[in-house]
Amino acid sequence: MGGFIVLDRSIIEWRWFKNANVFRVFVYLVLKANYKPCDFENMTIKRGQIVTSYPKISDALGITEAQARTAINNLKKTGEITVNATSKFSVVTIINYDKYQCTDRQNNSQITDKEQSNDSQITVKNQTDNSQITAIKQYKQINKENKKNNTPLPPKGGETADNSFEKFWKAYPRKKAKDAALRAWKKLKPDENLLNVILAAIEQQKQSDQWRKDKGQYIPYPATWLNGRRWEDVENDCDTGNVKSNQGESETPKYGTTF
Repeated sequence: MGGFIVLDRSIIEWRWFKNANVFRVFVYLVLKANYKPCDFENMTIKRGQIVTSYPKISDALGITEAQARTAINNLKKTGEITVNATSKFSVVTIINYDKYQCTDRQNNSQITDKEQSNDSQITVKNQTDNSQITAIKQYKQINKENKKNNTPLPPKGGETADNSFEKFWKAYPRKKAKDAALRAWKKLKPDENLLNVILAAIEQQKQSDQWRKDKGQYIPYPATWLNGRRWEDVENDCDTGNVKSNQGESETPKYGTTF
């Protein structure tokens, strides 16, 4: 099942709106009509058609068979439906079924929801990538200026090696050989700018196919990653300003007896 039908507000002016039995029978028929064609008893029941019976309508709506028959006759008289009888069963056709089903509106609603979801995901990703690009570019610019002046990068904010390492360790997805990683970290002596670059690179590489494959078994050990300066795998791709990553229909109704 699933999906929905559309009832225009003007239906309150419909001649059968105040007749509870006729109104309920009509809405029931619209709800139960075929959403798409299907085969039944060697014939095709088209979209907007339904095979049903007075007993079935009576049982579904809690009215008598006589009330169901009267409602059907009223709907036939005013051109809301037609009823075609065969030797075995009768087929009710909803006139202007598409007016109530409003397929285009359903499809547009689904497309809009999907587009909004995709736009939201793209926006978050772009914000993350831009943040990483900014951190890496700032580090490269400072590093370039200090090399020109022949001075080392100054430490910032009194960040100790142990404190900065814990930030790295928390961010790195493979928690193996922590002592070796700490030795590599102290040998590297990263300042705050380089720390930001490393953290940004880790977040980017977490999305790569290699790091996500087989539950992360191909992620390098932290010490190996640091000694190999693997954050530069992301940094080198930022000169262009881009961070590169390696990375319901209705069911066929159950028919009852015919009219």
